Amino acid sequence: MKRGFTLVELIIVVIIIGILASVGIPQYMKAIEKARGAEGYAGLGYIQQGEKLYYANNEVYLAGTAPLDAATQQKLDISLPQTGWKFGVAATATTFTATATRLKGSCINDTMTIDQTGTLTDTSWRTCQEAL
Repeated sequence: MKRGFTLVELIIVVIIIGILASVGIPQYMKAIEKARGAEGYAGLGYIQQGEKLYYANNEVYLAGTAPLDAATQQKLDISLPQTGWKFGVAATATTFTATATRLKGSCINDTMTIDQTGTLTDTSWRTCQEAL
């Protein structure tokens, strides 16, 4: 008696794996994009907290061009994600707006912003997420 799999059995297994992959991979990609979005939100939160502390010590907000350089991050006492995002801050003495722009992924070039009051604007990012 021979042992092993028949060609039909192997083809059925390959078909089942293909079906599972066709369902699972898009869901995995959506989860990856949501995680990347969370990284951007976290970066904006770091900037907001850093700006509040900087303002408490200096009575002005600190501006920084995008991408936010290491010297500005050091002044704000923050560390931002190094890949996937470009962060910047536009500031006056009494206001600031921090911006995060995606550099890669499905939602490339979409932005989100936060200001000194904590108002978050992420319309283009949410639109992209819903389209996935």
